[in-house]
Amino acid sequence: MSISDHRLITFDINVMSSRSISERTIKFRNIKHMDFTLFSTFVSGLPTTNSVEHYNSMLSSLLDEFAPVRERLVTFRKPCPWFTPDLRLMKAAGRQLERQYKKSGLTVHRLLYTEQQSAYHSALNTARKSYYSSIIGNAATNSKSLFKTVDNLLKPTKAVVHSSVDQCNKFLHYFTGKVEGIYSTLNTIAPLELVNIQPSNFPTTTFSNFEMVGDDFIISTVKSMNSTTSILDPVPCSVIMNCLASICPFMTSIVNLSLTSGIVPPELKIAAITPVPKKTGCDVSDLSNYRPISNLPFLAKVLERVVAVQLNNHLALNSLFEPFQSGFRRGHSTETALIRVVNDLLIAADSGACSILVLLDLSAAFDTICHSLLLDRLENWLGLSGAVLNWFRSYLTNRAQFVGLGNYNSDTVPVRQGVPQGSVLGPILFNIYMLPLGQIIRKHGLGYHCYADDTQIYITTSPDVHCSLIALRGCLAEISIWMHNNFLKLNGSKTELMQIGTVAATRKAEQISLIVDSCTVIPTSQVRNLGIIFDSQLSFEAHIKHISKTAFFHLRNIARLRPFLSFADTERLIHAFITTSIIIIIIIIIILLDA
Repeated sequence: MSISDHRLITFDINVMSSRSISERTIKFRNIKHMDFTLFSTFVSGLPTTNSVEHYNSMLSSLLDEFAPVRERLVTFRKPCPWFTPDLRLMKAAGRQLERQYKKSGLTVHRLLYTEQQSAYHSALNTARKSYYSSIIGNAATNSKSLFKTVDNLLKPTKAVVHSSVDQCNKFLHYFTGKVEGIYSTLNTIAPLELVNIQPSNFPTTTFSNFEMVGDDFIISTVKSMNSTTSILDPVPCSVIMNCLASICPFMTSIVNLSLTSGIVPPELKIAAITPVPKKTGCDVSDLSNYRPISNLPFLAKVLERVVAVQLNNHLALNSLFEPFQSGFRRGHSTETALIRVVNDLLIAADSGACSILVLLDLSAAFDTICHSLLLDRLENWLGLSGAVLNWFRSYLTNRAQFVGLGNYNSDTVPVRQGVPQGSVLGPILFNIYMLPLGQIIRKHGLGYHCYADDTQIYITTSPDVHCSLIALRGCLAEISIWMHNNFLKLNGSKTELMQIGTVAATRKAEQISLIVDSCTVIPTSQVRNLGIIFDSQLSFEAHIKHISKTAFFHLRNIARLRPFLSFADTERLIHAFITTSIIIIIIIIIILLDA
């Protein structure tokens, strides 16, 4: 009789270790150990040029001499930056004592092993606290960096897009195809007639010539900018910052030549597009979840900053700003936009009236701007002429872009419409392009406020609801025609509608609906407006609950880091993530009590 009726099955299988180690050859430059003083001396000895091509080649060749490209085989392991060589030695000593204790079984060896392990874990916790304290302390003065630092500590591994030439071309075709699709859709519909819109404020002075700038202005401009390096830059921004005094004359010469000639060098009109997720936690495999951000050469951003300063001075001198546009303007923000809109809605609610709030949404607004119409705004609405108008015409024409991911780039394609997102002038030019929109809304007697491409339109329905609806629908119809004629695509599926007032007023209010971009929009009980959750009674209960939920979420995250944080660092994170949320709730309550 056999022991078992089962048969032994043997096989071999390759199992990947959870702690797999990958190796990769990387290319790098040893910028940190460069002799910046000697580099500056070499740059100062070269003849000044106003050619961008010569500027790029000169700096690139010098960088190759002082910090040549090197290759190294790098082993990628699970990141553990606080694990110092001393800790590694302590860990090895503990393993040695463990083997000795298991071999001998003596109590003395067990005690030695226990003491060593206790000292090792204590040193490991101290090293972690020191590491976290240093990175949190470095980001303490910058809320954005602090939030990003804590997010990286809690989620060190994030989903990334696989980099390849094919993937870069997929992104490029999606971004360009989206804009071309909008243009083809708008061109299939015959242009609709609209009454010619004239500017409400004509400039009292023309702007025909730029003022030349000196080295001091360029230095102050560069120091005020973020040190973000583009793959199109001849040298990293850290080199420019450390050798600014010697490089500045070259930058000043190039900028002044562009301002006087009215020509933007072609090397400064190419953009490396970086796909950036629209929201955290979105599906990284879905291309529609990304927006194209243009990474321009650092010198191009310096030139744009100089032009932006003089253009804004002209707009301020002639009062040409849209009064109810809060995007990308000094002294204007989402807070100023929300305060005005909420104040108007609360005043209407106090009088017993009900208001209608419409939040318009645009598809790829920055990327569909028509260059010829934008130049018309600059000339006939802002009074630009001469070298200044020629400069903007040169800036908008013959642009090109490509998508860059890691070490891979897509094909380079021309850009025939739109203003680059991520540039200095892009947001300003978009605001100028949208100037006629305010004229249309004011003509119909509606309240409104804009923040970049987010437009809020509202009207009080008292005393005659039907007259108010007729005015609102007439305004939206005219806006739709103007958007179509200006190659802007209204997104009806994302446009939101809300009726706001007291409980009694909203209960008695007639149910309404609007037609936007062939989509029927019906009122909702809650909308998110510039980061704030609105409800029908403006009680902000939903927003307060959301803030409380977010505060508890951050509190739980801080609790996960608490074993590795000192008391001072924990207190700093509590103030940054929790206290600010509580203050916001208190401010909202005070506003409601005053109302």
